[in-house]
Amino acid sequence: AADEAAAALASAPAVTRPAAVDYAALRSYFELVHSSATRMAAIARRQVAEGASAISEADAAWIAHMVSTERRNVGCAEITVIEGWFKDLYYHTDAKTPDYVVADVHTQPADESGAPVGRVLHVGTSKVATALAVAELSCPGGGGDEGLVLFVGPASSFRRTVTEKFERLTDDEWRTRHERLPRPAWLADTSVAAGGGTLEFKQCNTGNGKLSSSAVRRGGSSSSGALRAGGIAAAAAAAAAAAAAA
Repeated sequence: AADEAAAALASAPAVTRPAAVDYAALRSYFELVHSSATRMAAIARRQVAEGASAISEADAAWIAHMVSTERRNVGCAEITVIEGWFKDLYYHTDAKTPDYVVADVHTQPADESGAPVGRVLHVGTSKVATALAVAELSCPGGGGDEGLVLFVGPASSFRRTVTEKFERLTDDEWRTRHERLPRPAWLADTSVAAGGGTLEFKQCNTGNGKLSSSAVRRGGSSSSGALRAGGIAAAAAAAAAAAAAA
């Protein structure tokens, strides 16, 4: 919990505690993370037990204000202001500044003939995308909402590249390179490029039976009446759009 994390940092040997760290701010941060996670967990448990629409007005408003952007005039300039509690979950990070990371996950010193190549496989994060997931909701005792439900939320997109001569990319180098890289081919069946398109959800086994095939158009409503956004999903849709725009 927040108290335990803050206490562990406070009791750490001096050699591991940088003097510049604001431990009071660090404690407040962990308390915020704990309270936000606890509230989200309570909402999720209630929806599982009572149905997707089983959410209080206060909790729905809290989710709807997860993140939002607003353009404001400041003197002779116009700036983008990001509001909402989600941005505060990033410790000491400007919510408007992209924070992409990369890791080198495999090195090939030589090719099959033994010639040195020094190829390095990198994987990293890219821009925020809108993730869509369809699940079959079944409530205990048959109460509440049941059937296929479309859930929407923000997710980091993925890129990969291979460098030569043992070149290993830093996060700073990745920030200027990731946008020039194409999406991996294996994501073609699960993603839609900016500008629109259609995704078809194939039949898949969820353990409780098979879901019906249905299509969802990016930025629009479902093409099948079987899909509907319930409870938290509807509120998350607005937050996902705002996060993607940011």
